[in-house]
Amino acid sequence: MKKLNSKLTIKNLCAGIAAALVAIAIVFAVLAPTPKGVDARTLKVTDVSFNSIELTWKEVSNAAEYYIYRSEDGQRFEHVGTADKNTYVDRGLETGEKYLYKIVSSNYIKISEQEAKAKGVTKIDTPVISGDTRTGKVRITISNVAGAKNYIVERDGEPLKTIAATDGADTQFTDKSAEADKSYTYSVTACRDEDRSDESDELKSTSEVKAAIDVDKLVFSWEPDDAFTSYKVYNGISLLAETKEPNFSMEAKEGTYDIKLTGYGSGVKGVTREQTFKVGEEKLTPEEVVEAAINWGTMIGEDNSFHYGKKPWSVHLGCYFCGTNQPSNSVKARKGGSYSQREKTWACCEFVTACFVHGAKLQGIDCKKNYIGTLANDNHYLKGSADWKRMGNISYSDLKRGDVIMTSIHTTMYIGNGQVVESTGGDNGVRNSKKWNYSIGVHDYPSSKYHKRKAVVWRFVGNGPGAVGLTVRDITGEKEKKSE
Repeated sequence: MKKLNSKLTIKNLCAGIAAALVAIAIVFAVLAPTPKGVDARTLKVTDVSFNSIELTWKEVSNAAEYYIYRSEDGQRFEHVGTADKNTYVDRGLETGEKYLYKIVSSNYIKISEQEAKAKGVTKIDTPVISGDTRTGKVRITISNVAGAKNYIVERDGEPLKTIAATDGADTQFTDKSAEADKSYTYSVTACRDEDRSDESDELKSTSEVKAAIDVDKLVFSWEPDDAFTSYKVYNGISLLAETKEPNFSMEAKEGTYDIKLTGYGSGVKGVTREQTFKVGEEKLTPEEVVEAAINWGTMIGEDNSFHYGKKPWSVHLGCYFCGTNQPSNSVKARKGGSYSQREKTWACCEFVTACFVHGAKLQGIDCKKNYIGTLANDNHYLKGSADWKRMGNISYSDLKRGDVIMTSIHTTMYIGNGQVVESTGGDNGVRNSKKWNYSIGVHDYPSSKYHKRKAVVWRFVGNGPGAVGLTVRDITGEKEKKSE
């Protein structure tokens, strides 16, 4: 028997197996189902940047991979990538260009007959901005926008400044021309050569915060703005208040207050205004003494539980808060005791004295006694004090806020605009702002003719001991200089 060639036999066997596999593959390819195409309704451009477009779609159940094609003219498509998941990011694109995409699915053997298309346009991201302001200078922080070469800052709708972008980091801009007592609206656009992003959300600053001592309250206030529906007030990191009103008050205490105010509204962000205030005891200016006395007197006048007192007036001389006026339900001469046992009353001269003692903390004057009297005794304390100046019978038009007006039977304090705050006799507890003689409150002042004939005016000038009380000062500028 002739011996077989082993090498030839193995070669023929391998060729036979290969042919069989090809035949099987051809049969499988013929019989294999065509994959479904991507549902065009689910193909979306989900993100764009200055040089990329991201596509997403719903997965196809019998697809193994997806072929992505791109066209710039809508006619000629080129294969740009293959994805094995239902998302693809096309990178390295030109900014501001339009691109058309189509996607087909594959099961490695067949390609879907159905194709899905979507359009995308590369653009620069819209910048996100925030801001704060101290000493009137508005500082804007612009979030890093990939691909941006510069930013255009607009103020109140007009271009204010074009600034270069900080590479890979947030960019800051300070509006040094901003005025402290004004509010402004800012927006920012990112730019790359000739291409621009959409405008950022508006950023609006609040007006300057003002602080004042009102009796025993520290009051912060600012100009209202229709753009804001609410405000948040912080002292450092501690939230003091969230309010819809353009003001906030708290108990007045000595200390330093790092106030941060932010406005909130629909479609607008607020610039956080930062100011530092110091509250401490200092000698008050004559103007501060007068305003404190008027504020306190007006506050008491608005409380209907206070009144002139029972007649005769001699039984209720003294001060309710000092516990030296008439006892409750009694017309007997006053005796010592706590003011809680006293009627809430003052005679005219004691009430004006109390305005300066309790309202302005004026030294050298005692509302337990008749220090501020009437023209009948033309008080000796006022004559001997450098804090007070006797103006004589000045004209009605020359009256100033805080002037003490004395007639032969009455003492009152002028608060401006033709009005006084006072305690007057008449019907007990009945108040009428149009009448001259009704209880404690703000009343119209008599005619100039009546005044010229019967009154003498004392004016607080503050050349004596004066008053030491809580004052509030804006020290923002001082703090900034120290930190420089």
